[in-house]
Amino acid sequence: MSQHDKGSSKQIKDLVKDKNFVERFNKIINLCCVKITNKDKWYPNGKDEKEKRLESLDDEILCPHIKKEIKRWWIPGRGNTPNWDLISTATINGKKGFILVEAKSHEEELKNNSLRSSNKENIENIKRAINKAFTKLEIKIDEENLIKDKYQLLNRIAFAWKLTTYGFPVILMYLGFINDESFKKAKIFKNVDDWEYFIKNKNKRVLELLDRKVKCCNGDLYFIIRSFDCKEINS
Repeated sequence: MSQHDKGSSKQIKDLVKDKNFVERFNKIINLCCVKITNKDKWYPNGKDEKEKRLESLDDEILCPHIKKEIKRWWIPGRGNTPNWDLISTATINGKKGFILVEAKSHEEELKNNSLRSSNKENIENIKRAINKAFTKLEIKIDEENLIKDKYQLLNRIAFAWKLTTYGFPVILMYLGFINDESFKKAKIFKNVDDWEYFIKNKNKRVLELLDRKVKCCNGDLYFIIRSFDCKEINS
């Protein structure tokens, strides 16, 4: 069994394949200002199960010049921007927006998230991109967090912020899957408190963004932490 056949990757695929996905997804997000319908597009889906990068979205979802600018902002030369576990369009406060999801189902998935690249120029550019985002968000981050275990969370927030600069409202959601039995040896999250304690305890500096609308220059940013019990997917 590969890594993509278990853990959060498997749970995301099971979730989007569920016939009640739209209803479930709205319920998970649980924000009155957000609405997803069957007319929205999300990835992965039943036809396309690959994780997506923002620059690999269809042109009808995100126009080519924005995708090029985002890629250039992150890595001007060769290389890719990060993959997302789930990307969906949505209506947020009456405007077209995006939901960006980073999913976890056990503690091991939150490890080994340091900034790694053989290209020093890419590393320096990524640092600049993240620092610019957090300067605009008025949150101070230190070099150690930027390079080591907080890197993934910081880059997720930076990408969510970048999308708002194009006028899109954005929901950044950290989604914890509860009771994921596909990983027998891992320390899974057994309940909501277990998941929320773990994610919040690891990332205290950015909690000031949590569960509130952050007014950015052109669009609003929401950072939320949610959970979903794997036992519900087949119910």
